[in-house]
Amino acid sequence: MEFTEKGETKIKYKKNYTDKIKQSMENLETYTPEFDKSIEILNEILNDLYFARGEFKAAGGGFVVEFTNKNGSTNLVKNPHYQVIADLSDRALKYLNELGLTPTGLKKIRDKKAKTKTSKLDSILSNFDEE
Repeated sequence: MEFTEKGETKIKYKKNYTDKIKQSMENLETYTPEFDKSIEILNEILNDLYFARGEFKAAGGGFVVEFTNKNGSTNLVKNPHYQVIADLSDRALKYLNELGLTPTGLKKIRDKKAKTKTSKLDSILSNFDEE
């Protein structure tokens, strides 16, 4: 994928994290096809994060940069490249959590599955109710 930034053409390298995400979920026995759209979105976020990290390093990698405002005063401000990385990292973590790929997210999914499963006693009792 190519895009133009300030007159320069840059190539955004696309990595495919989809298979790794699905495999991780399958290993945890949490994958269902209903997660595919979220996996696709997470794949895009991870690609953007990978690209943003490269841009951050190419720009010098400082956490703060000098900024001159319209009054001519120069101040130190958070590096915009780093802020993008922080925002993308937060978004990625939210999706990882929702997909059960964090300890908290995995517990949430497993607890939900446990609630939806009927126990053996419940199934036996429901058979008596039908008769």
